[in-house]
Amino acid sequence: MFYHKIIHKLRKRNEGKDVPPQTYPPQAPRWSSNLHEDLKPPCSQPKESSNSFTTTALYKCTTTQSATPSFIVGDLLNVVETSHDRRMASNLPTKRQGLIPFSHVTSNKSLSIVSEAWFDIDRISAERKLLMPGVQPGTYILRPCGSADNPYSLSVRANGVKIKHFRVYFDEKAKSFYLCSSIQFPSLEEMIRYYHSILSPFPLFFSPIAESIDGEVGLIEARPRRVLPPLSFEDCFIHYDDLKLEKELGRGNFGVVYLGHILSMEVAVKKSLISENDQAFRAEAEVMHKLSHQRILRFLGFCCDTPDKRVLIITEFMANGALLDYLRTPEGHRLEYRQLISIIDQIVKGMVYLEKVGVVHRDLRAANVLVDEDGSVKIADFGLTKILDFNQTLKKDTIPVRWTALEAMRRGYQPNTKADVWSFGVVMFEVLTYGKVPFEEYDNPQLLRFLLEGGRLSSPRSYGFECDEAVYAIMRSCWDENPERRPSFMEISHEIEQFIKAKEGSYVACWEKMIDN
Repeated sequence: MFYHKIIHKLRKRNEGKDVPPQTYPPQAPRWSSNLHEDLKPPCSQPKESSNSFTTTALYKCTTTQSATPSFIVGDLLNVVETSHDRRMASNLPTKRQGLIPFSHVTSNKSLSIVSEAWFDIDRISAERKLLMPGVQPGTYILRPCGSADNPYSLSVRANGVKIKHFRVYFDEKAKSFYLCSSIQFPSLEEMIRYYHSILSPFPLFFSPIAESIDGEVGLIEARPRRVLPPLSFEDCFIHYDDLKLEKELGRGNFGVVYLGHILSMEVAVKKSLISENDQAFRAEAEVMHKLSHQRILRFLGFCCDTPDKRVLIITEFMANGALLDYLRTPEGHRLEYRQLISIIDQIVKGMVYLEKVGVVHRDLRAANVLVDEDGSVKIADFGLTKILDFNQTLKKDTIPVRWTALEAMRRGYQPNTKADVWSFGVVMFEVLTYGKVPFEEYDNPQLLRFLLEGGRLSSPRSYGFECDEAVYAIMRSCWDENPERRPSFMEISHEIEQFIKAKEGSYVACWEKMIDN
């Protein structure tokens, strides 16, 4: 069936009847029951206004005027404003911006497979996007090269975890583009169509063909703005030889985490320490494989052909580590109150997603939330996570008591999202107190008695930290003894948005940079 789809795509391209590319931003409902939904439409491009679009130049335009950017036929232009006879546009490769004649660009967005393939990213970011699980060989990205004479590069996924990078040359005299000087094209559009049209889709993993780009790879489709994980978990297998393990990042009772590389892409590699944990590690990987959301740590694959036969889980690397540790650093202590609220907002968006797809985390705490280089956060550590209807109880010594709902510590407890809601309230406390230990004055038996008697965490204000009454009210609602009276994550998310709106005048997800997956 997959091969038929590829043939159908290639035929449509050859006929000049391409399926319209996904325009920016793709329109989708804010929330859906789809397992692989994203909070906001993901895209690597800069945020555009509602009347802007990426298109290609129909004619050459050479000018010395600073108000008009020069471009050649086929150049990618982002049109950001429209007037009667001229358009404000920026040349994506050169970054120059100005007014251009209306007649010099196409307004038919569905004609350009060039704009469909364009990502304004560097080589390393292109490799990261092309190495995502679910990206097939033959998937490609057109990106900036950094050279004024030859402004484009083409990155293509090959077999395994190989990525091929090709310089797109421009012949100034002939006004043509090419990858190989013996075959030149008057536009980028025609060049990409050519390498589409000569590719035979059998077999999917290309055998050498004389007319392919380099005798090894050809083009099947532009890298989609959003990639769904493979349906089969086995398709996420990564060979140990393709991994390079480097320094140790952390160690626990059951596993150790390393910084690693796949090509130039930094990854985190979690390794089980003893064979008895391999099954649990694989179960964790299978849960992560099913999840796809911007606020959930991205699963990249698993490995089980290591020399010592241990199971490895490979995920994206989050440069600033665990949120708990980050909050306690000098950099973390410099975070303002509004930034702490933003972190809480990000976490609840990830939990709304888990709630919608029927996944209970069971170990939500600041230590299991990771911080990226830009300060954004993602929910991680799915070692205790179970999909609803999976009947399993936990041993007492594995229960993180300070974050665990009362009912979750009772015999016969069935996993429920409302227990995660309780934990989320404690995470709010951790964030607003810059990593203070919850209930630090109690040991576990004392804490259990305190909670059973109706005791709860005090407001961060009582410890000298900023916390509005409305925010503490949200926290308190998470700790209702009756799970049914606790709010859903969707309701909590709405309350936090309303609080930000009242505080700032409007709600803007400033943490969301429209990064695709």
